[in-house]
Amino acid sequence: MSFSTFSEWLDEGSSSSNSDTQRDDSGSELEPTQDSDGQFIYTFTEASRGFTRHEVYETSFLLRQTGLPVELVAPILNYAEYWMRTTYEREDRISVAQDFGGQGGDERYLHTAPIGADGLTGLKPVKKVVFVIESRDQGWSSYPDDHGTYRGSWTWFEAKKCDSSILEDDEDGGESEGASDGEQQDLHPDNDARDPAELPSQVQGREIVRNIHAGKNWHKHIISWAADDNDDGIGEWVRELKRGDVIVLSAHARFPGWANRVRSAKIAVYTAAIR
Repeated sequence: MSFSTFSEWLDEGSSSSNSDTQRDDSGSELEPTQDSDGQFIYTFTEASRGFTRHEVYETSFLLRQTGLPVELVAPILNYAEYWMRTTYEREDRISVAQDFGGQGGDERYLHTAPIGADGLTGLKPVKKVVFVIESRDQGWSSYPDDHGTYRGSWTWFEAKKCDSSILEDDEDGGESEGASDGEQQDLHPDNDARDPAELPSQVQGREIVRNIHAGKNWHKHIISWAADDNDDGIGEWVRELKRGDVIVLSAHARFPGWANRVRSAKIAVYTAAIR
């Protein structure tokens, strides 16, 4: 399975700047962490650097010069993950929380541009999507046995596929408002559920990852979804991304007292230049 999670402990005092940028390169490294039972709760994923369209075309030409059948060139490039990459990035602290009236708790944080907007790729060109999320929850709860694990966590992130009209909604101020960073509400005893399985799921898109339960430090998760993944519909989700789609990353929190605090996020989209 290609789905994996990367996490890095970060000091509370680490610096952060406000920006919303698109980049073509990235890197990552990890020291694995174990939970109280000695089990690894994070695994390492190293994403390829991505290649320019010119590099892909040039390599395709060189492969053909060796006498390989034309129909083998694209499979070879895909096997080597010789894809173009576009990275979208935002560094901006927010805190998403739900009030006692059940309002709030959902906010779009980052989105991509329409996929394949240049029209030079195939109809469904996406081969891999990598999400990098730096976040934490409110840092406490009434269930110490779950602290430091993913169990009973009511803050999470989702990915949705949307058409380009969502960009027009952003221009019109369509994003929901989250609580200001540092705002904290008391846990409501009737809503402080121990196990997410106890109540119906509120996930509307595809869940990416949940925050560590009552984590006091920032964590960086890297989640990689590939088109050839066979688990839980992940591969199908990536394969069905089509030209013109926009990927939206949203932050969520359920029940008063739970806060999803986000410091930064990236979305890296890998696309095939050769059909």
